[in-house]
Amino acid sequence: MKWWSIFLLAAALVACKTETKEITDLRTEEEKQIAEQEEINNPEPVQAPETNNEKNNPDSPFSYRLIDGENGWGYQIYEDSAMRINQLHIPSLPGIRGFDTREKAERAAKYVLSETEKGNFPPTMTPEILRKIGAIE
Repeated sequence: MKWWSIFLLAAALVACKTETKEITDLRTEEEKQIAEQEEINNPEPVQAPETNNEKNNPDSPFSYRLIDGENGWGYQIYEDSAMRINQLHIPSLPGIRGFDTREKAERAAKYVLSETEKGNFPPTMTPEILRKIGAIE
């Protein structure tokens, strides 16, 4: 029994004397690399300087703002100060291309705004409507 007690005491002392080494958490480095890659793949849209929202009807709570984005022009529709629609690409067309010009984006924004003011939310936008209002060719 005496030898058994000495053996357990010696084992405990050896276990407490282990060297501590600095360990790098590889998951943290991996997460940083993933975050950096996501920033490269999904950059923030480039927006035009802040301007006042424009309205079709001064009594309406709805307004629009035109956005000069990375892939062309888009628009945002607001109800009072809350954004309801963030349209940075041409609706109803495949892809992520924006409108070619500010004027074309404004035509689409005014159409969406008028439909929203009529109570049609979310408004329907088709390629035919876009051609009819001159937003696409």
